[in-house]
Amino acid sequence: MRMGDLATVAPDAAWRALWTAASAPYRRSGRFAWHFARGKLTRDPVFRALLERGDLARAARIVDIGCGQALLASLLASAAEALEKAGLAELAGLMRDPPGRAGESR
Repeated sequence: MRMGDLATVAPDAAWRALWTAASAPYRRSGRFAWHFARGKLTRDPVFRALLERGDLARAARIVDIGCGQALLASLLASAAEALEKAGLAELAGLMRDPPGRAGESR
């Protein structure tokens, strides 16, 4: 399934595509980080509820600071990218990896 198809698929399939896309960047950090991201996004109901209930304003500014692995930021970035590809939103000011920090390991 392509991310641009999210507007026309069942909610569970759309959710699966979102958490799959949101956890994908964590693969480069190793198996633990990737499995942790996938597990947290699929088992913690708050992530899905935030998107389904519409708790976030359409033009909200969200800063994900001091939040562990930044799963919410990754999920929101994946959702925004999917909506843009579907022609339902315009992406502005999204930065998944800060300059100079991409791929950095600890």
